[in-house]
Amino acid sequence: MAKNLVIPWIKCPCCDDYQCNVHSQAGEIAVHAHECECPPIEDWTGYGLWPYVACDLEKVEHMLDECSMEMEGEEELDFS
Repeated sequence: MAKNLVIPWIKCPCCDDYQCNVHSQAGEIAVHAHECECPPIEDWTGYGLWPYVACDLEKVEHMLDECSMEMEGEEELDFS
């Protein structure tokens, strides 16, 4: 079975930053990687992924789902 590959963060044609190829939709203004919903680079490497090269889309989506659930759990904490 062929894997669907995606390069999550691609070089922005207008500046030295990277654009998120996962959260930017076709036909819309691209979102810079530091402004999108993606977790920080440390989370990517923890899953054996590097967002600057082609990655298995299924693994990227799995990582994003898990990181999203972790973020939601942190938001629910109330230390008052």
